[in-house]
Amino acid sequence: MVKDKILKMNKYFLFLFIILFSLSSIFIILSVSDQFYQTESLAIQKNYTSSQKELIKNQVYQFIAFIDKVRKNEKHKILTRMKLEMSAIGDILNKIDPKYYKIIVKDISKKVPILYMSITKTTKPQKFKNNFIYKKKTKDGIKYCMYRLIHHKYLLTIYAYNQAIEKISKKIIINRANNFKYGIKGDGYIIITKILKFKGGNNFAKILALRIKPQMVGKMISDTKKDARGEFYRKKYMKMLNKYGEGYESYYFFKDKSNNKQYHKITFFKIYKPYNWLVATGVYVDDIESIVNGKKIKVEHSLIQILKYYFILLSIFLVVAYFFTKYGNKNIEKIIKKYEKEIKEKNEKLKTINDNLENEVKRKTEELIERLFIDNLTGFPNREKFITDSKNKYIAILNIDSFREINDFYGVKIGDKILIEVGEFLSKYAIVYKLQADEYGIIGMRASSLKHIIDKIFENLKNKKFIVNNEEIIINMKAGIATRLSNADLALKYAKLKKNKPVIVYNKNLPLLKEFANNLKWKKIIVKAIEEDNILPFVQPIVNNKTNKIDKYECLVRLKDDDKIYTPFFFLDIAKKTSLYTEIQKIMVEKSFKVFQKLDCKFSINLSMEDFTNYTFMSFFFNKIREHNVENKLIVELLEDEMINFEEISAQLQKLKEFNVQLAMDDFGSGYSNFIYLEKMNIDIVKIDGSIIKNIDDPRIYAILSKMTELLKELNLEVVGEFIENKEILSKITELGIDYSQGYYFGQPFDIRKL
Repeated sequence: MVKDKILKMNKYFLFLFIILFSLSSIFIILSVSDQFYQTESLAIQKNYTSSQKELIKNQVYQFIAFIDKVRKNEKHKILTRMKLEMSAIGDILNKIDPKYYKIIVKDISKKVPILYMSITKTTKPQKFKNNFIYKKKTKDGIKYCMYRLIHHKYLLTIYAYNQAIEKISKKIIINRANNFKYGIKGDGYIIITKILKFKGGNNFAKILALRIKPQMVGKMISDTKKDARGEFYRKKYMKMLNKYGEGYESYYFFKDKSNNKQYHKITFFKIYKPYNWLVATGVYVDDIESIVNGKKIKVEHSLIQILKYYFILLSIFLVVAYFFTKYGNKNIEKIIKKYEKEIKEKNEKLKTINDNLENEVKRKTEELIERLFIDNLTGFPNREKFITDSKNKYIAILNIDSFREINDFYGVKIGDKILIEVGEFLSKYAIVYKLQADEYGIIGMRASSLKHIIDKIFENLKNKKFIVNNEEIIINMKAGIATRLSNADLALKYAKLKKNKPVIVYNKNLPLLKEFANNLKWKKIIVKAIEEDNILPFVQPIVNNKTNKIDKYECLVRLKDDDKIYTPFFFLDIAKKTSLYTEIQKIMVEKSFKVFQKLDCKFSINLSMEDFTNYTFMSFFFNKIREHNVENKLIVELLEDEMINFEEISAQLQKLKEFNVQLAMDDFGSGYSNFIYLEKMNIDIVKIDGSIIKNIDDPRIYAILSKMTELLKELNLEVVGEFIENKEILSKITELGIDYSQGYYFGQPFDIRKL
């Protein structure tokens, strides 16, 4: 009895299960079908709208391309006609008596449209090229002129106004727009509107072409018109037009006001700037309803068929399921759980890999952009970015006055800090670009607005104090403004010469460089310094990287005036121009030799190509070597960035070798980096330029320096690294095997008398 009750209860439960399963299955099928229908409807509507938007955009772009083509073709036709007329009329005039020239030209001019002709007697035939078209700007607009000399005395002129050519082009374009159709039904059309006020308002535009409503052509329109939903749709598209120059506008209209039904319309518009024309076309997207309804009927038909087959299969399935479900569910559930776990683990691993890959790609991309367009020191956009952004715009180059003096007195590390702080100060007023050395760039649309910004910067710069080692440094700047980088640089150079004009806007009449007054001033200072014995040798230690001891010194020239010490930057070039350079060099030699003849260490002195080719000075130099007995101590440094004529100085170099004087190549890597010089000139020591050492943290510079050092060592040359500013740089050049170090890390240049 208990067994029967259990079996009976099982039958009831099975019957209930079948009913619930059937109802839920039907419900699921209906829900899925409805969801499928909704998804398909949305997809169709989205795809249809997208395709229609692309269609109208392409139509506008193609029509604008047609406008450009018409303008080009009409211009070409007129210029070609000009050439043909010139050839034909010129040939006629060359064959007839000059007294008939004006009559013939006047008669022909009446028969030739657009083109204007004249013939005059000229006294300067060489000014004009035969059959060459000149483009000129006149008060009546641009005109194209063509000249031909007749009998070397008379000038036949044919010309046409660009305005007349454009008028013909516009007529062709408007006619095309008024007859233009597109689309399967041929109901597509182009609207052309002349924009008169880009700010909008009443009568802000005039309709030039509208095929479906020709009665509207020539009428003015305002932005106060509303669509079916009360939106000022014209105000909206004018805002978009002013910001982007093109775009889509979505709005609603009543096709038939009697049924009060709103229809959705999308318009694409684009401004054609040469004419200030707004070219547009639109499409009603409500035609999608018929497509969606057709899809719904198909879905409903399919659903009925599915339900028929479903009930048949459901019956079979339930019978079979009754026998197998009981025994298979547990095993199936275990298998499903196992696979779900594996899939989840793999998805988590894949997500981790994707996240890492995405982060790495993003990091590499940012790093690449930073290297290409960002200045390493300041973090501002660099010179490459400045050139890219400044096309067809005005630019200003700003330069810090006497920045090299700041570097010499305070060191490169402090100099770099000043460069960063100056850039941050400038960025408060405009977008700043960091250019080479101590220069910055600013971009503007007009020269006047740029000058206004820079005047404001310079005014506020007077009250800005930069603190270095508890000292206040006042920074002054100069600026040059132009549309081209080279012209802005010329304007900047001129600004540096003008005390009362820190900002110069480039123009064609701008003087190049007026250095006379400055040269005269410094000539007086140099003469005074020579007379008062204020040409001073300073020395800077050179340290042996193996022993960490000072092995030698470099002698550097300084000028003292009114208790101020000046580096060669301020006076050496002017000394060369005023023939005082040799006198300064003689003083340096005399004072340096006198001190080092008493010291047990080597020292170096700098000689230029000008020194080597001055035989009087070289005779003095060799006599002083003998007099002070410094043969085995002396090192002569030559500047690598000067153009060295080996043949011209070979005899002097040979004589130095006979005196057991060592030769050093200074600033190697800054100029020609010619290894042949090293061999030809029998160089003993190579001093690596500080600009390379300073950037040793750059992997590429480090690799170049490594190879350069390796090659120099293979040539059995001593290598000196300049610009050693800190312990980190010293550590890196020591790793590379560089023998000696020189820089502010070991000491600044000081008066030789302190030795």
